[in-house]
Amino acid sequence: MSGIFILVLRGLLATTLYLFLIWSIYSIWKDLKREVNLHKDKNIPSLRLILQSKDRVGIFRKSEVFIGKDKGNDFIIADGELSAQHTRLFYTQKLWWVEDLHSTNGTFLNNEKLETPILLTNGDQLQCGTSFIEIQIGNGADKDA
Repeated sequence: MSGIFILVLRGLLATTLYLFLIWSIYSIWKDLKREVNLHKDKNIPSLRLILQSKDRVGIFRKSEVFIGKDKGNDFIIADGELSAQHTRLFYTQKLWWVEDLHSTNGTFLNNEKLETPILLTNGDQLQCGTSFIEIQIGNGADKDA
């Protein structure tokens, strides 16, 4: 009887040890992932959006910015021609890009309708509905940040 008890006790000890190791590795992985995400956002050049009709400015330092009239967007514009979530600006491969989110009235970059994601450059003009937005990237956008 004592042999079975010791065998069960050894099994419980081994299981506890493996669970502790798995938990430790998972905790370290989670912390590393969080640190990588923090440093990743620090390397993103700032993006300044200037709404020309209302002289409103938005400065962003994150990898994704959504434009639309819905309150869940990062840059909210009260424009009847805008979709709830109209346009997405995103940072990937060390460049800023813009894409239309299948909006009803489309998104235009420098008077050309967006069909696919397109690279943004400093000074571009974005038209969402009847609103015009000037884009400033990096150093030009960092002045007031």
